[in-house]
Amino acid sequence: MPEASKKCNDADETLRALELLVDFFAHERSQRAVANSGRGRGKKRGAEKNGNTKKTDKGYEKLVADISELAKSLSGLYEQSCAMLKPIVDDACRNPGAYSENELEHLFDQMLNVSCSRKGKRLFDRLCKRFSPIYPDVVRFYIDTDKEMYGGWVQPCGGFALG
Repeated sequence: MPEASKKCNDADETLRALELLVDFFAHERSQRAVANSGRGRGKKRGAEKNGNTKKTDKGYEKLVADISELAKSLSGLYEQSCAMLKPIVDDACRNPGAYSENELEHLFDQMLNVSCSRKGKRLFDRLCKRFSPIYPDVVRFYIDTDKEMYGGWVQPCGGFALG
């Protein structure tokens, strides 16, 4: 379980870095739109004024490439985390009596880290279905938390959805 926790923490750190890059990208894009809003009026503004349009475009291309690379890395971490959690979920579903409420809560905490991916969501749903008759309050809490965190959004297979 510690290995799965480490992978989930790595995924969280990568996600935070990705969110920062997306925020930066959105801010730069809006600044660029403001700078370009004066086109056609005879005035040059922003990067165009300094002759830096090629440099700026390369900067955006690099930023998009960096975001894409982080997204791929994050998707890989989610896949690894799901692969590590799957045997634990399988065991829990086969032997529900072997898991105390605290152990189940710990497993659900780990599942929240990956439930934004399709594989993670399937594992999360399976765990919920198996344990809802045994610990209904715990399962309800984690379902509500999952909806609050991800709003029903699930990462498409093969990539991270932005926006």
